[in-house]
Amino acid sequence: MKRILILLSVCLLVFSVQGSVVPRYIIGAYSQYQLHNAHQTEEVFSELAQLLDEAGFNTILYSTYYQEVVNGSLEAALKALNNYEMGSIIDDWAFDPNRPVGVTAMANGNYLKMEAEYHWSPQVERYNPEAFQGDNAENDLYNMVFRHDTGRRSSADQTSYSNSFAWVCDAKQGDKAGMALSDPRFRWKPDNIQYPRLLSYDLKFFPTAKDNRLYLKFALNWQDLPANARVAEVKLYVLRNTQFKSNQDGLHGLYPSSAYQQLPLYSTQPELYDTLILNQNVAQIPKDPDTGALILEYYTPIPQPGTKEHADLINVDYFSHLSPHVYWFGQGRLELDYVELEDNIFRALKAAHDPLKDRLEDRLKEYTAIPGSNSILYFYGKDEPSQGQFATYKLLKGFLEDRGYGIITATHLENMSYKKGSQLPDYFHFGLFLQEANPSVVMLDAYPLQEWGSGAGTLIRWNQDFDHVLFVQNKIQNYVCNNYHVLASSVKGPDALNKNTDLFYVPQTFGEKFEPVESAEWRYFMPPLSMQKCLQLLPLCYAADGIIDFALTSNRDQSFPSGERSFRRLTPISHKGNYLQPQIHDNESFYQNLMEANAKIKVYGPIISRLHWQDANTLMIDGKNSRSKLAQYKLKSLGVVKKKNGPYEGYLECGYYLDDEDVPSLMVVNRRAVYRTEGEGSAPWNVEEHFQDADPQTLRVALDKSTFGDKNYGLYDPFMKHTIISDNDVYDIEIAAGDGILLQLVEVVKMQTPQPAQKRNWFKRLFGIK
Repeated sequence: MKRILILLSVCLLVFSVQGSVVPRYIIGAYSQYQLHNAHQTEEVFSELAQLLDEAGFNTILYSTYYQEVVNGSLEAALKALNNYEMGSIIDDWAFDPNRPVGVTAMANGNYLKMEAEYHWSPQVERYNPEAFQGDNAENDLYNMVFRHDTGRRSSADQTSYSNSFAWVCDAKQGDKAGMALSDPRFRWKPDNIQYPRLLSYDLKFFPTAKDNRLYLKFALNWQDLPANARVAEVKLYVLRNTQFKSNQDGLHGLYPSSAYQQLPLYSTQPELYDTLILNQNVAQIPKDPDTGALILEYYTPIPQPGTKEHADLINVDYFSHLSPHVYWFGQGRLELDYVELEDNIFRALKAAHDPLKDRLEDRLKEYTAIPGSNSILYFYGKDEPSQGQFATYKLLKGFLEDRGYGIITATHLENMSYKKGSQLPDYFHFGLFLQEANPSVVMLDAYPLQEWGSGAGTLIRWNQDFDHVLFVQNKIQNYVCNNYHVLASSVKGPDALNKNTDLFYVPQTFGEKFEPVESAEWRYFMPPLSMQKCLQLLPLCYAADGIIDFALTSNRDQSFPSGERSFRRLTPISHKGNYLQPQIHDNESFYQNLMEANAKIKVYGPIISRLHWQDANTLMIDGKNSRSKLAQYKLKSLGVVKKKNGPYEGYLECGYYLDDEDVPSLMVVNRRAVYRTEGEGSAPWNVEEHFQDADPQTLRVALDKSTFGDKNYGLYDPFMKHTIISDNDVYDIEIAAGDGILLQLVEVVKMQTPQPAQKRNWFKRLFGIK
């Protein structure tokens, strides 16, 4: 039978879509506006809010330092934004001496615990992670290894040791004096790298936190020693920047001892112990309440900006390599359980009472006093936090929620190629953030369009080389869809453990190009034409509770330093200095594509957030797809109709949802967005002139009538507010380049019409025209 599609108005049908009032669905953007540079604050934010509102955004992220909250600037910004019912996310960097401190500044606190039993050796030709029974390799938390020149791993003992193991040096077993612990590194690495990377940017120190200290706690025990005998000596070394920058292996390099500088260590209880540990005062030394290990604590001042030590040792805001040392003198038995690192900010948040914590409380009171501040939806945490900031985030979250505020930040694809081996999943940085920070909202920024060079080995393949890692669809798959899938499975999937966590995504809406922009290469490639819409809609396939773009505005004439070079940023909205004259450009479609995408997100987003995400995959021609049992969704088949209308076909991304009654919905986005039409090599600054939108593609949906019982079903699109009915339950649905559609299976009452004497088209049949 010839397939017949009948489009009916919602009012003609009985269907199962339930309407309800839902919380505000955030469609936001990073503005990159800083209040201290917005001199004409109300005017600047009014102009921005109007452009945002017209494009369908309802939330904006911007920054402040201390003064702008108390001098009226923030109040003026909120007034302008509130006129458009625009929510705010505030990035507060206040950390002036003896004044209230901001949330973002406090989110830069550090804490890291490293178990001593994990081992690596520079003597091997190529490092491979040790595997042993009880090694907890499946848990991303246990991700640091130490160099041990003497001793061995203990037997398992859950009551005596944290994580069941310790590193033991024992003279009775023939161990000789030597370095019992040093050179901490990340436990996993990419397959093509020889050695694991240094402990470095895992801890990042807030530059303006005056008199900040790094504290080191060593959990250890010793025995079989005479009174006052030397047990061990602890020291702290850091890699000099000059040595680090001159080694081509960088973070994965091996460095001689001469490349390091020793930092002073001071005991926090010098009356009991010093860096030279003696067998004395054991009964008075604090102990781990769970294992009984002695806790010896030391600190070192963190070098301050402007000092020679800072220039020599700090790489932006972290040490290139932070290396605690424990030297054992070869007497008796030494058990090294773990090492903890933390700074003043973390300690303040952890404490029941602390002056720094009180200053944060005072800052929140300053916000509460501002008219219109109830439109502040979140404070922003440390952007793209390293694992050292995860525990701080958890403490801040609790502190803020107790006072009626929320916190949000973006996590990133850190160490996404780090392999564990033994058929275990790769290291999962944003999963560790979920585990350790316990966020109310987890937000992932995954930017697929990166080039970072002008040679053939860096350029995105837009129209060819379909198996190449740089083919645009492979980049979208590897950077976006694969990571979206892992995160959605962790937070929203059927077996998720974090279902109370909201899931936000940060699509790429920007480009960055080295100078001169007329000829130099792209760092991040600006999404052209409908690719902008595609990246904006893709999160809907992965259970998005909100979408916040990076970035929406920029001064296109401003240069940003990058090593010895500089780059400029391209965004949908441009402005001049101090955020004046914001505008969209007539010869660009970036803003228009976002506007069209946001119109659908405004409708689809709240619906999807009430459904139960099950899975997502990429649909190809002839029904080929990689995952999902279609029968669960009342489907016989699902795929892309072959039309031979482009260099390649397929790549429709499909998210699968069920409602409370197990009725399915499909969110489908056409990833085949654009082709490159002109030129070779690095695309120029006016990027859209060298691309064209691809032709539409057709999604074929075949429903499984055997699952219907005595009911009839159609497919409903809540954006267009119409239902599609087929007399043989097969549907061909055309989706434009980069566009998307939500299809909800709905129960319908099919209209009965008498059999006509002669064949008429569907329009005449529907409306009874002879």
